[in-house]
Amino acid sequence: MKSLSVPLLLLICSLANGEPIIWEHSDGGNGHWYEAVPSTLWWPEAMAAASESQWLGVNGHLATIVSQAEHEWVLDNLGQLSAYWLGGYQDPWDSVQPSTNWHWVTGEQWGFTNWYVGEPNDEGPSGPEFYLNTTTIENTWNDWGAYPACCPIGGYIVEYSIDPVGTIISSFGRIKTLYK
Repeated sequence: MKSLSVPLLLLICSLANGEPIIWEHSDGGNGHWYEAVPSTLWWPEAMAAASESQWLGVNGHLATIVSQAEHEWVLDNLGQLSAYWLGGYQDPWDSVQPSTNWHWVTGEQWGFTNWYVGEPNDEGPSGPEFYLNTTTIENTWNDWGAYPACCPIGGYIVEYSIDPVGTIISSFGRIKTLYK
């Protein structure tokens, strides 16, 4: 009988329990955990809910997608999520153009973007659009208002920045990963 690797076993258990999924360092990842939360919350409430979420004793935040590799991993592992909030926002007081002054809720540098053609455009039926969400149109991003009147919200993606320090096998044969 072949044995399963620890990361594969954790992934299978996470998927079965509806728990966050880790993007393993060994897979080129950042070691963070991700979770898609179906919800009709608007961006401000989703941001608060994400920051109150906990996994392995660490608070989450709305996901920050800072590279093409991370974007592809989220799509491959969480699916094509339409109208899910991400942790990007635009400072409404400091932004003359729709494409300027975007930030991540974590303070990470804003660099990688995946906007749909013509986005961000700050045009919507709910007024100015200062928040980032996903779209299944070519798996891209869109800027939305805090309370978009036009379209239903699918949910939000939570990211947990947990840094593992090692894996041990307990005396009962259970796999445990230690975290900072």
